[in-house]
Parts: sequence; C-alpha cells; structure tokens
Amino acid sequence: MGCQGLHVDDANSEQSEGYRLFNALVGLDVFKNSLFNLLFSAGAFNNITDETYVAFVNINSARQEFYEAGLPRNFRIDKIGSAILTNKPYERQ
Repeated sequence: MGCQGLHVDDANSEQSEGYRLFNALVGLDVFKNSLFNLLFSAGAFNNITDETYVAFVNINSARQEFYEAGLPRNFRIDKIGSAILTNKPYERQ
C-alpha cells in the first residue's frame, strides 16, 4: 500500500511526503479449485518496516497543524474467520 503525497491547502503550497507500507495476512488456504478458494485468517501484521508516515491531513487547518501520523508497526489477532473467494467472472443478468 502506498501514497505519493497529499496536498494540505487549496493553493497546493504544501504537500506531505509519499510513503509505502508493507502488510501481511496470517492465514491458511484450506481448499482451492477453479471456482473458489476457502481461506481461514487469524491476524495481520501492519506497517512491518515501522515506516513513519502521514496517514491523514487536515485541509486548510486554521492552526497550521496539517499532518496526523499513521500507526507504527502493529499486529492484529482476529477471531478465526473464513472467506470464499470466487474466480468466476461476474456476469450481469
């Protein structure tokens, strides 16, 4: 996931720096065929490289506080869940 930078005012006089984040999903692909996959997921690693980045900008902030930092490296544990991913193309009826 990445961003090239965000402008913080209408005049586009200031812009945040771009960034690239690396994330990973922890799970198990339990069934796979040509029509669908069944994936059980248990958690995710976010911002693996612990990048410092601007996640949100306040456009035209009166206090000149335009930038809000993104989350540092973190890990999320989910309840065991499943997703069915189809490989079949969508056809309009």
